[in-house]
Amino acid sequence: MAPDNLVLLELFEIPYSYAWSMFAVSETPQTIVFPNLLRLKVGYTMTTEDNVEYTKLNYPLVSFPKLQQLSAYMDEALVPIIDYAILPDHIQLLDVSGSMRMLESIKRLPQIDKLAMSLTYKKSEEISDPFLLMDNILCKAAKSCAATICINQFISNDIYNSTRCFSLTRMAICTKVVGDCIPNILMNMPNLKYVSFMKITQVTSDDSKYVLDYDRYKCTDAQPLNLKLVELCLSFMESSNTTSAAAVFTKYLLPRLPALKALFAKQLPSLTVNRFVQEYSAHYPHLNNIVMKLG
Repeated sequence: MAPDNLVLLELFEIPYSYAWSMFAVSETPQTIVFPNLLRLKVGYTMTTEDNVEYTKLNYPLVSFPKLQQLSAYMDEALVPIIDYAILPDHIQLLDVSGSMRMLESIKRLPQIDKLAMSLTYKKSEEISDPFLLMDNILCKAAKSCAATICINQFISNDIYNSTRCFSLTRMAICTKVVGDCIPNILMNMPNLKYVSFMKITQVTSDDSKYVLDYDRYKCTDAQPLNLKLVELCLSFMESSNTTSAAAVFTKYLLPRLPALKALFAKQLPSLTVNRFVQEYSAHYPHLNNIVMKLG
């Protein structure tokens, strides 16, 4: 199959050892060129053919001089489409899904307008600070991009409490996260606009830690945690949180997120939170602008 006229190409469930030979115009090409390809989607799957590390195989290079959008989905850290591709100096969209270790390949890419990443973090990968590594990659993307990270494996509380990541604008943490880490996460990622915490554990039950008492803390004392967060999703785990602790924790967060427009929360008593909003909206006017879906 000659690649010259292809504008869109989608390949799914191909082995990591896939060598693009079906597009070759000669038996032993050094480079396979797709001169007019604009959009490419590649989905890899591990097979018995991949017993030999693909990095040791004699691959031809694959050239995409006009490529605008690249999507690559994989279960492992291997990224052959990036490691063996000649890409243009500028890409409009890069959408990748796979292991955190594949960031080593991604950091070699050129300028990107919009970058989306769904990454699985595994302790065995021994990445001391995955957010720092992500920040280095996300800096390649234009400021207007929607940089997305989905954390599917547990990350230590120390990393959440100490890391700084300035490029991240969207994040979903799908695994457990200790509730007491969330204020630090919001502070340490100041450009977050959308964030979801899907399994919140161990919110401190001592109300004094998160209490907002107007007689003790005037309006100016509720210092913002994040100035750009627009949408917040909280899902409290019943087994490790009481509804009262979840409510107190949420009431602590709301005055400190002045840009917030939407709050979605599970295992959170709506009556308590709505009463809080009514009571404190005069002191924190942005509370009136928040659309809340609680339950």
